[in-house]
Amino acid sequence: MADHSTAAATLAAPAVPLIDIGINLAHDSYDRDRDAVIARAHAAGVVQMVVTGATLAGSARAVALARAHPGRLFATAGVHPHHAADLDAASLAGLAELARDPTVVAVGECGLDYFRNLSPPAAQRQAFHWQLELPMEGLPLRRACRQARVPAPARCPRRVYRHIA
Repeated sequence: MADHSTAAATLAAPAVPLIDIGINLAHDSYDRDRDAVIARAHAAGVVQMVVTGATLAGSARAVALARAHPGRLFATAGVHPHHAADLDAASLAGLAELARDPTVVAVGECGLDYFRNLSPPAAQRQAFHWQLELPMEGLPLRRACRQARVPAPARCPRRVYRHIA
């Protein structure tokens, strides 16, 4: 199990409030100390956190966490490129439903990750395209892109391109 502890020294809160825009707090490695991580972040001056959804189930957990910590935690709904091969029509419909939840502040984390290729590149491209087509209702895109080129504007819906340019 991962140890998410910080140094024993007490951290001084920063002069300005901080927002963590991408914490994988829904991952099972946080099951043992999730509440302590949230408390330590708050004590260090992190006033809000965006919990990243990397799978349909992880996105649902991110939403549940955000609902349990209103105003402090928010969620994204998406499938990370590592899990792209698992995305199907039913999962896509589930993501679209989650994206309508008021705690969801972005679609993703989606994109292309050719560094590890845990899903084949073709599956990553298809999953990315499908997620770009979700009814985003004005939500920004939480994009992951590692060792891959972002699609050209001609291949992206105009409403999405502004988020990936």
